[in-house]
Amino acid sequence: MKWVIDRFEGDYAVVGCGDMYFNIPRSALPSGILEGDILCIAVNDADTYTKTVQGKDRLNNLFGE
Repeated sequence: MKWVIDRFEGDYAVVGCGDMYFNIPRSALPSGILEGDILCIAVNDADTYTKTVQGKDRLNNLFGE
């Protein structure tokens, strides 16, 4: 998925994806990003799996399973 930095409004970037727009805090974006820059958003399956396993392990440790 690709998001385009449409413009900046104060501490937020207005990011467009198709006909939808979102406000994202500038602090959450890479430094030096400019209007017109494109952000590529992708799911990282390996990291998602790792976090899921870690979460399950924590719950199991918490509840003694």
